[in-house]
Amino acid sequence: MIHENAKGNTNDEINFITNISNNDIIKKFIEIFRAINDPEIPINIYDLGLIYEVSLINNELRIKMTLTAVGCPYWNQIFDEMKKNIINALGNILNINDINIELIIDPPWTPIRMTKYGREIYKTLYGFDPAEQWLKEKNEFEKEQEEI
Repeated sequence: MIHENAKGNTNDEINFITNISNNDIIKKFIEIFRAINDPEIPINIYDLGLIYEVSLINNELRIKMTLTAVGCPYWNQIFDEMKKNIINALGNILNINDINIELIIDPPWTPIRMTKYGREIYKTLYGFDPAEQWLKEKNEFEKEQEEI
């Protein structure tokens, strides 16, 4: 279920699926995810849209996430930082015994998953909106394929 009432610090609704109903806990997860930047793109993993799901089942926290590129050499660093930050901030509150982070490669990440805030940061850094550019290129490719 997508929890629709929780808001992040920049007025974005959450962009991951969760079974957690406590808005304060969801906000804390968003805060934790926003504190972890992708090592190659100086934007945090939340606003990049890398988190697909956060579930708490029988004291086990399960996180499904992706990376911006298959084979990203930094996945281990990101996972370790997430686990450490979650345990420090929420481990006792949620009585977490284990954290299982599952790397999802299908569906692959695209800039469409980015939050509005993440897209604004990217545009400030690189001069264009990555989601708009991705959609433009996708549409051009599809048009070319129809002509073949």
